[in-house]
Amino acid sequence: MTRTPALAREYIGVVGRSLARAITGRSGPVDPSVFERARAARLFWLIHTYRDWPKLETNLAALRHLYPESAALVISDGDPDPSIPPLCGRYGVGFRLGARLFAVEHGGEIVQRMLDEFLARDADILIKIDPDTALRRGFTRMPPAGARAIFGTIGTNETGDCEFIQGGCMIVPRRVAEEVTARRLLVSDRLKPPALEWAASAISTTRAAAGLTSIDQTFGWACRELAIPCVNHPEVFSRYLPSLVDLVTSLRLAVYHPRFERRDLARSNFYFGGIRSTIRRAWQRDQSATPPSRR
Repeated sequence: MTRTPALAREYIGVVGRSLARAITGRSGPVDPSVFERARAARLFWLIHTYRDWPKLETNLAALRHLYPESAALVISDGDPDPSIPPLCGRYGVGFRLGARLFAVEHGGEIVQRMLDEFLARDADILIKIDPDTALRRGFTRMPPAGARAIFGTIGTNETGDCEFIQGGCMIVPRRVAEEVTARRLLVSDRLKPPALEWAASAISTTRAAAGLTSIDQTFGWACRELAIPCVNHPEVFSRYLPSLVDLVTSLRLAVYHPRFERRDLARSNFYFGGIRSTIRRAWQRDQSATPPSRR
């Protein structure tokens, strides 16, 4: 019974934040000490693709509509589909056919490859998005290149003690890319079997057991090792799975992930799934913090 008020407050908070997104067109406040005007930033966009050509085409069309001049690169993570290079050429986007690094035995190498591509260019900010990320409008705010944090939508494990930036939109200042690269954490054996230090939740453990690594979890682990904080970007909202409430209340944001598809309507958890998952995480945190009974 003691948990009921806390869960009610959590529920009210989720609803309040959802309404605020719908009204303000932001997922949080804009801190002028953290963000500057986006037009001053030199952006580099990076997209990994693997057997998702239709989603990639939609994504590139939206990217070039909003950012016709920004540097951008598509990395095929081991997908030799010959139609991908001409698609990228049509939209003036670079293409790289890379090795399949999404397998669990490669740990954080896929993230390091991403940072290496960024650092090889004259850019201030890396924006990593997925083929199913929805780009709705241009950014008005960006962190400076010298910011020591990563930005997007903060996610956590079940107990809330391991933060990361959800992979649908990850915004990385140059300073962070340089620091993480210099320490070589992402290519260390600590992220590969059998150590798998990045697998700090039931979901990530299941993912590793299925033979896959994780961009957001391995990058989040490296940032925690270096005490690099995660910060919510006020114009981004990203989840692993979409919900109806999230979709409707995020219409005015710059970036939303994942992009709505008709088949989402057939999923039972599409309806209010975001609120349910937040309440479930609050319940799990409450249980982990409750001392065991001595009876």
